[in-house]
Amino acid sequence: MFVYEQSMTFYLGRPVTLVSYWDEFAFGLRQQPQLSVPALDAFYERWRAHTTRHEKALAIVGIETMGVMQGHGLQFRILAQDSRRAVLTNM
Repeated sequence: MFVYEQSMTFYLGRPVTLVSYWDEFAFGLRQQPQLSVPALDAFYERWRAHTTRHEKALAIVGIETMGVMQGHGLQFRILAQDSRRAVLTNM
């Protein structure tokens, strides 16, 4: 699961991969940098790789990020959406 909206990680109760966000997670991510994707371009590549391998991926993203993802030709389906964020899947 990729999370671009950091405020949701606590409520999910499961491991997530933070994308382009460190702030209060900086200490832990310096210890385990594999739990983070440093930039959105790297996230897009991972999303494509999961889709190509037919591996389900989920992402919680800001609404504006959906448009950027579409602009990069990424396929996704909206599972849930509010005025600020959306839950997406590649399958």
